[in-house]
Amino acid sequence: MDNTLINQPDHRARLTALHRSSDNACVYRSLRASANLTDISTDTRCALPPGYQLIRVDEPQCQNRDVFEIALLNDLEGSVVYHSRVSISVNPQMNGRHAAHSQAWCSPNALHSAVMREVTWAVFFNYILDRFDARVLIGPENWAGMHLWQRQVSESIARGLYVYYLSPTGGQEYVPTQTALNGLVDRLWSESCEQNEHSMVISRIALCE
Repeated sequence: MDNTLINQPDHRARLTALHRSSDNACVYRSLRASANLTDISTDTRCALPPGYQLIRVDEPQCQNRDVFEIALLNDLEGSVVYHSRVSISVNPQMNGRHAAHSQAWCSPNALHSAVMREVTWAVFFNYILDRFDARVLIGPENWAGMHLWQRQVSESIARGLYVYYLSPTGGQEYVPTQTALNGLVDRLWSESCEQNEHSMVISRIALCE
């Protein structure tokens, strides 16, 4: 595996590769050697322990700025500790604004747990949301991980951000409080909702009246 994750067509295969030590090391070397690498520790306002570096890697030749990678590297191990593939798209349901959708992987190694907790929140709230709206997808394939997006949305509400639910039929609903989120989750767990893909949009500004 001598390409960065972004050049591999199957994202599930990329995630599987990161779990394998030898492939993870290959990905680390590829990311470290990229000519399009930028250190984003300062941008995320994330103070990292010695040996870690938080980077962004853009497409080769910088031809596609709509997809990029964010990774936390551990130079002492020569490994990728955290990886997020970020794709940017125009959201017609929210006034044509650009929204970022990220697919993240975190190392299961407990030695990195503390730094990963800080990095995952810093990347989402201090980097992604400082530049774009964020889109969180909820569908049959990731239904088992509902608690993950719930935690992310709940934290967004607690921080005073604007959260909207986008229904499969094109409707939109403002979710201003934890109580409103709890009611939405109850609806999404219903049998009828399980069959469709849903999404949430998080923004620093109000997108709908």
